[in-house]
Amino acid sequence: MEFYQEVERSIITTYRGKIWSKFIKALKEYRLLNPQDHICVLLRGSGSFVLAKLFQELERHSDFPFEVDFVGINRESVKKNVELLKIPVCEFIEEGNIQSWLKNQSIHIMVEDKNYDDVIETTMMNVLFNGEFKTILPQKEIEDIIYIQPLYLVRERDITAWKNYNHLLFEENPKEEIQLQTKKWIHDLLSYNSAVEKNIFISTSNVYIQKVLGYKKDGEKVLFLDNYEKE
Repeated sequence: MEFYQEVERSIITTYRGKIWSKFIKALKEYRLLNPQDHICVLLRGSGSFVLAKLFQELERHSDFPFEVDFVGINRESVKKNVELLKIPVCEFIEEGNIQSWLKNQSIHIMVEDKNYDDVIETTMMNVLFNGEFKTILPQKEIEDIIYIQPLYLVRERDITAWKNYNHLLFEENPKEEIQLQTKKWIHDLLSYNSAVEKNIFISTSNVYIQKVLGYKKDGEKVLFLDNYEKE
């Protein structure tokens, strides 16, 4: 068995429960992939490379047809891993050119590599630093391109463990200081309540509109007094 095949096998064996199953669950639960979809995976760091391997595996076993293109950021480290892992990249592009490339190729779905930890950290950063409650959505549409997050339920530590298990090296984009600090605060809270991370994640789909002072919808702010009637 060649090295790239061992890497692929590790996803559906050693990391089946922590990566593969959660990837499939996110696709189904959030309706991220449909028949005849044409998607693009942009290869940068470890998250995007595990996504490439996940979609390659899915292509082999999917019960409906879809098309996936792999595009690499024009970095030497990315090219090296593309060759090592036998990923059929159609083109290498500069960091800021992805949207125009997608439109030129008539690809309407972009796969992003945000994971479970990104979701809870973003939620807390918005509350603590921006004074608003919002998070990363499993999918969103911007300028006729749909962005999907198939790693939405996958923990960052499990992606790192998969990378280390296979002795892979990736050039990661550095996280901002504010996110690193928020990650530390969340970690510190685990010593008081082991369910903190899960509760933050669940809270994003468990909002009681009647119990908040206001919310925004389609850019319009709605205050609780707008729908409040005194008895």
